[in-house]
Amino acid sequence: MPNPHKPCLAPTALQKVLDECQNLRSCQLPVNSRVFGLDPCPGTTKYLLVSYKCKPTEYKSTSVCENHELKLHCKEPKLLNIYSAVYGHFAHEKNTCSTDRDQGMPYGECKGNI
Repeated sequence: MPNPHKPCLAPTALQKVLDECQNLRSCQLPVNSRVFGLDPCPGTTKYLLVSYKCKPTEYKSTSVCENHELKLHCKEPKLLNIYSAVYGHFAHEKNTCSTDRDQGMPYGECKGNI
């Protein structure tokens, strides 16, 4: 059972999102433990939280629940610049993905001019 006082996070999340999304205009990535390696906390609902921007402006973040899909997109000519990603569950948070209808924030899109 996970320790209720510390987060259970996959150490591979940032590198995986960087590998799949960095410097692209858009990307899609399934959010589940098979993608992010060893399950950081079996039996606990997890989610992916990604902070990014569409270079050079427009900082964004999005949260996607486990068993849904991360979708990031930047309008031309901007490209994705990922600067953080965590997959797991923080101990101090209530279960933000407790029902099947919860998917976190919808399709992230960057807007604005360069």
